[in-house]
Amino acid sequence: MYTGVLDGVKAFILKKFWPWFKKFVWPHVKKHVMKLVDHAIEKMNDRFKQWLQNKYDSRQQEASKKAQEAERQSNESSDTREAEKYRVIAQVWREVAEQFRRDNEEIKRKLDEFEAKAKADSATKVEDMNINVDFSQKRPVLTIAGTTRELPALSK
Repeated sequence: MYTGVLDGVKAFILKKFWPWFKKFVWPHVKKHVMKLVDHAIEKMNDRFKQWLQNKYDSRQQEASKKAQEAERQSNESSDTREAEKYRVIAQVWREVAEQFRRDNEEIKRKLDEFEAKAKADSATKVEDMNINVDFSQKRPVLTIAGTTRELPALSK
């Protein structure tokens, strides 16, 4: 009794359900997978950018403080040579702070490029991800993007 029902279920899966799933459901599954991958890439990139922003901001602030301190020492100095020395030091620290700001902007730009490329690459990989199930064996074999896995048998 069960054998006839199981054979009917297998025939239904092979002839009707599986082709329907591949044609109508699998494209939606791939779109959902792509959204998840994009979300993961964005979150990772945002966290990394924030970490770098904090790092460069603190370096830039430290360089600015040193520039202000040197400027203060220059203004307080009664010796013109010492005052000039501190003005030069202040200028160097301002340039260092500006370089940190430019470096941070460049890194952010490169990370944005990396994110766009990572999304495009993963979109291609997901789009090219084919799915198939070989029902010819006692236990069906699932293949997704070239990786195979044996599934539980459809019968008892």
